[in-house]
Amino acid sequence: MPEMKFLELAKKNRVFQFMASVKMAVPLMLGLAVIVAIGTVVESRYNAQLAGILVYRSSWFEALMVLLWINILFATLARFPFKKKHTGFVITHIGLLALLAGGMITGRYGIDGQLRIVEGQSGNRVVLPELTLEVGDLKQHTVASYPIKRGLDMRTGSGLHFSGLKKAGLVIEKFLPFVFREQSYTSAPAGSDIPDVALNFSLKGSMFGPAGDWLHSKDRPEGQMGPTLFRLVVDGSDGAPNSKIVNKRVDHGVAPKVAQRGGSGALLIVKDTSGAELAKISLSDLKKKSRSVKGVTISLVKTYQQAVVAENKLVDQGGKGVNPAIELRLQQGRDGKPVREISFANYPDFSLNGGASLGVLFQYVPGNELSEAQAAVSETQIEFRASSQDPGRVTLALLKDGKRIFSKAAKTGETIETPWMPQGGHSGIKISVDSIIPRAILTNSVQPIEIAPGASLPESAIFVRPESSDSPENAGIWLVEGDFKTLQAGQNTYDLHYGSRRLDLPFSLSLEKFEKIDYPGSEMPMSFQSTVRVNGEGEPILISMNEPLKFLGYTLYQSSYELGQGGPSASIFSVNKDPGRPVKYAGSLILCVGIMIFSIMKSEWYKKKHLKGTA
Repeated sequence: MPEMKFLELAKKNRVFQFMASVKMAVPLMLGLAVIVAIGTVVESRYNAQLAGILVYRSSWFEALMVLLWINILFATLARFPFKKKHTGFVITHIGLLALLAGGMITGRYGIDGQLRIVEGQSGNRVVLPELTLEVGDLKQHTVASYPIKRGLDMRTGSGLHFSGLKKAGLVIEKFLPFVFREQSYTSAPAGSDIPDVALNFSLKGSMFGPAGDWLHSKDRPEGQMGPTLFRLVVDGSDGAPNSKIVNKRVDHGVAPKVAQRGGSGALLIVKDTSGAELAKISLSDLKKKSRSVKGVTISLVKTYQQAVVAENKLVDQGGKGVNPAIELRLQQGRDGKPVREISFANYPDFSLNGGASLGVLFQYVPGNELSEAQAAVSETQIEFRASSQDPGRVTLALLKDGKRIFSKAAKTGETIETPWMPQGGHSGIKISVDSIIPRAILTNSVQPIEIAPGASLPESAIFVRPESSDSPENAGIWLVEGDFKTLQAGQNTYDLHYGSRRLDLPFSLSLEKFEKIDYPGSEMPMSFQSTVRVNGEGEPILISMNEPLKFLGYTLYQSSYELGQGGPSASIFSVNKDPGRPVKYAGSLILCVGIMIFSIMKSEWYKKKHLKGTA
């Protein structure tokens, strides 16, 4: 047969012989073992998303798996024509080929996303981990979707390997893998009649890490950070406090003033990452038992009246201190890794980032027993006095009860050590004047950041501009994951959405009821389940942690939940479709049969029986 002749000729080829040899198999399998070990460490230290980008979903890892598949295939064909003694070997290798092929089918065509449904409502839109840019042409009334590959490195221009948008007259100029949104200020062109000045400052003390903010002489002349008021006074104005403080930055809440506190009980206010309040928890209740908010179990570890850092540890000096704080233990679900968080009453913006990584933020409001100490601190003000004519220098002043107790001139980039809040023999808080901007106008930008161990994967961003633009820096816009923005390109207007790919299921799910059962004496969930209907009809179906729903090739698992505060709860389902599953099951079965046959044929019993049969 021609096929057999071709195979016999191929077996004599050196490339074929190497691809079928142990010389290729051993280094390949050792390399894969090391790479998988690295992926496991990355997943443990950071998260599964990063491990997927770095290892398991990377193109080079797929290439290694294809090479392994080819090696196994060629090793099998090298035994052709097969003899009886090859039976176990061949069947085992066929099972391995099927198993690897099923895995590659799953990786390429499988679906693994999340479906969120509010109690009493229906839904069928699944959010997938892949990124897309959706472009709506308002003139043509069309919507096109373009996949964006995640990565760990910044990519620009041709390095993006992305040309699909040119059909719409747009270009993706830059991709940043991890960013945070930032509102800042820049100078208007020279000659602009803009007298406003912006100042960026940062703080660092013994009780907390670096923090900072912007002040603007018109939009935001003053801002509250914890109990302290920061003010920017320009050209000798009276600097009277503005009755309306406009905060341009993302505000996670500031500690309420003492006069506004009601009642004597201390409170812990829980918010989501947008600043929306989720729950108010009495500290006396939290001491008795843990509470669960948005799937995160919150436990009180310790209360500090006067929290200070000593020997790199947070300790309590006792008494009616001016720095009350609480230490919390956070855990997402039953199997989540415990996270430590510190919430300072006076400095709600300072955090260990434990809660933010789980999607919650905290504001600690002490009881009235600390009101005297708090009142003493709340009268502290920091003034920056500048001139629009000579904005390169400012005078920094510290006021206590309206009296100036410290004053010093500073210039851009200079750090001033102040007598404000010295602790445990340490110097007071240091204030740095990071930048002073004349003719200041507000700009929105994104800044690259590093990945923090244990935290969720930060958002990515892309810069999109019209292809025909002569000034791409000014004509383009930044899109961070989740953004909806409009871009003008010549005579055309485009609606852009950058974020997770969305998929509509061929059926809808109605959530009739969500139930959560806690462990006795706590709010830690023991189990949670959802009662649903498919397409709003038929018998109600129960989906729990151990009882998924299987329908039309999709499997829906009870993954998480959101408890409503005065409103309905939401259930979160993990949606999975694995077209490679039958191939993997068949491969596993064939592999087991092959191993059994191989073991039997290698046994002494079989050899003796075979010898008797040939005698």
